[in-house]
Order: sequence, then C-alpha cells, then structure tokens
Amino acid sequence: MKKIVKRAIVLFIVTLTLFGMVACRQAPIVDVNNVGAGYEASISGEITWTFNVGNAFEKRAANSFIKAFQSAYPNASVKLDASSSSTTRVNGGTIGDVFYFSETQIYEYAVTCNGLMPLEGYVAALEMDLSDVYMGIFELGKIDGRLYYVSRDYNAICFTYNKDKLVEHNLDSMVKNEWAWSDLLHISKTITEATTEDNERFYGANIDLTYSPVYVTFFESAVGGTWCNTEDKKITFIDEDGRTLQAMQECIDAALAGYINPGANSVAKGTPVFKYCVHPQVLAQGNDYDTAGVDWDIVAFPGFGENGENRGFGCGSSGFGVYNRTRNKDTAAAFALYFYTEDGQRAYNGQPGASVPVIGSLKDDSSWRYPDKAEDGWDVKNWDAFVFEAQTASIVGQVVCRMPYEIANKINNEMKKIIPDVMQGRTALDNAFTELQTTCNDLWSTLVDY
Repeated sequence: MKKIVKRAIVLFIVTLTLFGMVACRQAPIVDVNNVGAGYEASISGEITWTFNVGNAFEKRAANSFIKAFQSAYPNASVKLDASSSSTTRVNGGTIGDVFYFSETQIYEYAVTCNGLMPLEGYVAALEMDLSDVYMGIFELGKIDGRLYYVSRDYNAICFTYNKDKLVEHNLDSMVKNEWAWSDLLHISKTITEATTEDNERFYGANIDLTYSPVYVTFFESAVGGTWCNTEDKKITFIDEDGRTLQAMQECIDAALAGYINPGANSVAKGTPVFKYCVHPQVLAQGNDYDTAGVDWDIVAFPGFGENGENRGFGCGSSGFGVYNRTRNKDTAAAFALYFYTEDGQRAYNGQPGASVPVIGSLKDDSSWRYPDKAEDGWDVKNWDAFVFEAQTASIVGQVVCRMPYEIANKINNEMKKIIPDVMQGRTALDNAFTELQTTCNDLWSTLVDY
C-alpha cells in the first residue's frame, strides 16, 4: 500500500513538473501599451505564419504575399506553417506568430482564449492610411473598439440570376445594381405566377433569413446601426414605426406566397431565378448555369426604402490575427497589417482565382474577375456587383463581430427557430422578436465585462 502511495506521489510530482516546463516555455503576453504614433517599430527577424493553404490558389497567394512583404521589409523573414489553427494550439502556445481564422472566431480567440494582440497602435505607428479599406470589412475585426483581426478578402451578399428567364418575361431591364427591394419582390411574384403551370417551375429568389449576413442586411438597411446599440448595451428589433422588421415581414409574406425561399420550411416550388451568393461561390454557380446552357449574370443585393436608397450589404471574410505571446511583435503586426496595403492585396489577390480585394483602388483589377473564363463570356458579367458601394454600404455581416458572444449566439440560434416557426404559423414575427429582444437585453445587462 505504501509503495502505491509513493508511486502516486511521484507520478503527481512528475506531472506537475512537466506541466510547469510546458508553461514556462510559453512566452508572456506582450505589452503594446506604448505602441502608437511616434513608436519606432523594428521590423526584422523571423516570424511563423500558421496558414493551412487548402488549394493551389492559396498556396500561390501565400508565397506571393510572403515575397512581397520580405521585399518591403528586407530585414524580416516569414516561415509558412501550413497547418491548421485551433484553440488548443493558441492556449498551448504552439500557434504561429500570425495565424489564420474566420471572422466568426474573432471573439473566441481574442476574448475567450485571450490569444490575440490588438493592432490599432501599429496602424498609427506604421502611419497607415486605411481610408481606402472597405469600412465594413475593417470594422468586423474590432471588439470593444480594439482591432484584433485583418481581413484577406471582401465578401458581400449578392445574387447570381437566370437572365434568360427574365428576358423571356421582359423583366431583365429592372435588374441593376441600383435596384430596390420592391423591384425584387415584383419580379419574384411575376415569375412565380407566370411559371406555376409550366413543366419547369420557377420561383423568385433564394434568400436565407437564418444566415447572419442576410438577416443583418435586413435589419441594418432599414434603420442603420440603431438596432444594435453597443454603447447602451441594447438590442431594438421592435422600434416605434416598425421599420426594423418591415422588410423581413415582406420577405416572409412573399415566402408564404411561394415567391421566395427564406431558408426554412419553404413553400416555393421549382428553381430560383435569383440565388444569393458571395464571390467564392460564383465560380460553381456560374459553371452550373453554363452547363445548363443558361445565360446568367450577377447583381448586387437590392437596397431598401422607396427607391432602394437605404443600402447595407452584409459582408464577411476570413483573415489573420497576431498571437499575443509572439516573440517578435513588431514584425508580426506589420505582416498582418500588410494585408491592408495595396501592395499586399495585389500580391495576395492578384493570383488566378483570387477573391475580392479589400482595397477600393483594386476594385477594377481583372485578377478576381475570372479572366480565364473570358472565352465563356464571363468577362462581360456584372462583376461590379461584388464591389458596388462597398465603401459606403458594406456592413459587418456576422452578429458575433458586432456584440458580446453570448448575445450574438442567442440571436443566431433563435433565428434558426423564428423563421420556421413564423412560416408554420406557430408565432407572429413581431411576437417572436419582442421575446428575443427582451431576452437579449436582460442577458446583456448581466454582462459586466463588456
């Protein structure tokens, strides 16, 4: 018995020792309180970039970006760690100085893991002019006013659409980037009713109201950012004149009539004329149209208001943050923020199959417009849809980037229930959102750390 106890004690001591050795190897959190205007950054030495390049484009883009950065900063070098990021690696100190993740993970890595270094001081220290970076894509990297994340590309909600079907019904002239939500409703109703008896049935549009960049677009375009007040810690879905939910109610009404598929319990039958998409999806959708022999095009998401003057396009991205235990904070910060320079964006998104650059000066570049598909007529598609009013109308599409995670998680989960419940007649839209508003605000009042 004594031997067993002794062995247990020894094992316990060894475990503590090993744990301590691992903990000791993990560097302390870096101090950036002195970083700002006038700070002289020393951009030199080696950093590691954790980025699991998943395809040929990403591999070319990553190598091109590293080459451009090292050319701009000859004393710095970057080692590519082509593996995946994870909370385990962040918590265990095995992640690279700069690492890849999606915008939906910003709160998780910055707050829950306390693993990201704030970068706004380096924007000032490096004297960066970010006025040409699309504001919506820039803002999604911030939590409580601090910048933790840098986007590599810009993805706004748009539509691809069956142009042949619209021409057939003399509706094609209504579809343009400056169109209004009322135009889409009219076209959807006309197409659905006109093809109800056809062997090949069509309905108006596929719009997933359970997806954050889509439903945020409905909230935001109606009343601007007032539905989410982070200063007063308040969510307002039920405003005095009902504008916040007006367009969503119109979408539900159209869905109940079979004109629109809202992403849950749809009664729409057949094939949608309009399919919501972001730029990375257009290649697959376009190829599907080509295979079917259908003439197609792209259009921006419509604006709300009488003439579509209220515009807010939910945008998202994936990108990079800096590990807050990096041993080379200046070089790591400069590398991440290089994505917000024209040279950095051109190096990364100048590859075949690239995504939309985050810089306005590159909106007309051909690299992301699939020039290799010119022989299929893709060069004349409305690629401007993906950057239409991007500087003035792009908004943060993911609720997890706009408010405390606990509130955002509640909204995301409830939207997946509310839309089916309303479609099935189990509740009214106003009632569901009144309850959600109360729940969110009660919960927010208990969050003392945000």
